[in-house]
Amino acid sequence: ATADAAGRPNVSPKELWWPYDEGSLVLGDVGSPVTVRNLRENDRICLGFVEVARQSGWKIDGRARVVAPDEPDFARLGATLIELADPALPVRHVLHVVVERATRFVAPSYRLQPELAAEVRT
Repeated sequence: ATADAAGRPNVSPKELWWPYDEGSLVLGDVGSPVTVRNLRENDRICLGFVEVARQSGWKIDGRARVVAPDEPDFARLGATLIELADPALPVRHVLHVVVERATRFVAPSYRLQPELAAEVRT
């Protein structure tokens, strides 16, 4: 999720991502022009990673920088993304996300039913 300069939110799925280093990850923009526009106005970003079968995941809060193909960091930051990308869906920008906070979450039913929560921890 991102928000523009006026605070209007936008959420769109990202198909291509990779942990970059200990404190950051990279996303490949293959079709997210609103995300790119918003991040150029407001660098705040929130990502949700969900393991559907276990109904749990991570919420990542951070700041993102849009890196265009003509910028020196594009090849370095985007190397793995470019390798993973479908040639029909090229990486148009790399979104370099510096993680400020990572929070684990589980579905509400798991909090309300402790026997289900025990399964999530295994």
